[in-house]
Amino acid sequence: MRVSDLDDNTIQVIPPTYRVDITREADLMEEVARLEGYDNIEVTYPSIKPSDESELPSLDLRAKVSEIMIGLGFSEIITYSFISPDSINMLGAENDNRLRSFVKLQNPLTIDQSVMRTSLVPGLLTTIIDNIAYGEKDLKLFEWGKIFLKNASGELPSEKLFLSGIMTGSYRPKEWYNEAIGIDFYDIKGAVELLFRSLGIKDIAFKKYKPEPGYHPDFSYRIFILNSFVGNLGQMDPDVIERYGLKAEKVYLFEIDIDVLLANIRKTSIKFEPFTNYPAVMRDLSIIVDRNTESGIICDIIKREGKGLVESVKVFDIYEGEKIGLLKKSISYRICYRSKKGTLDGSMVNRLHETIIDRIREETGGTLSEG
Repeated sequence: MRVSDLDDNTIQVIPPTYRVDITREADLMEEVARLEGYDNIEVTYPSIKPSDESELPSLDLRAKVSEIMIGLGFSEIITYSFISPDSINMLGAENDNRLRSFVKLQNPLTIDQSVMRTSLVPGLLTTIIDNIAYGEKDLKLFEWGKIFLKNASGELPSEKLFLSGIMTGSYRPKEWYNEAIGIDFYDIKGAVELLFRSLGIKDIAFKKYKPEPGYHPDFSYRIFILNSFVGNLGQMDPDVIERYGLKAEKVYLFEIDIDVLLANIRKTSIKFEPFTNYPAVMRDLSIIVDRNTESGIICDIIKREGKGLVESVKVFDIYEGEKIGLLKKSISYRICYRSKKGTLDGSMVNRLHETIIDRIREETGGTLSEG
């Protein structure tokens, strides 16, 4: 090859006419490597400057959430971002509801895909219907995706990330050794609680509010993390179930705003708490309250008045019947008292227990259950 220097940093190479394989700089580098010997070339790594931009927090959260939900027995689905405006009618949304803030497509393929979705629920319900049509009735599904809400004229629509899950069918199918158990409200509530706890979030509250479109009036709750509204949870309204042709199926669902979830995850961290060497003291408490009184209110009172000595509170029995009146219910709690500093004195625990009972009476109007 004819080689000539053009300047201090540039050479010109003219290969022989029979070397038709040499047409670019990389071919010359390969030729030098061949002549020098590949084994004589030191292994090096290219110098890559790390990016100043970090990964989106939502991507990391999505991977964690997917792993947790799959571990809880859910299957992930991906549905179309285009829906029919009639799907919101079937949920029973009022005319001024945000679910009707449609972004309309200029050239939709079909009327059933003419607007951008404002909720993940229609896609989940459609998937439930398709699966039941093929004989799959025991379903636990979730989806992570965006919803699109129309803004003022000339502005781009708002895009919000949501996580939604849905459950229906049997929690445990019928076998020769047991009866079938259907999915109920506490299954979907437990799934949400486990999801949050697995993410390191402990301060979770479920409060009853006016139901969102599609939710059952009596089994509809808002989810709060550290007093921040993060989503909805409950049973689907029977009227909606009938409109979708699901007949007698009971369907439970939840919706979680990912932006709010992310903001609260940043405020929490998972820390190891050392085990205590001191024994626990167990006390049971049965209280009769109005039927509409939520158990969580009483649990909050017990923890608040426990002055850091209440390790756990668990409901182990609920009774409703004529013996206590049709508008009343009896809730039994098992309270675990334990100190991290020393062994608790029985008389001190009794005084604390009586203080908690008095506070429950004052705030709920409840009475102790006898026997």
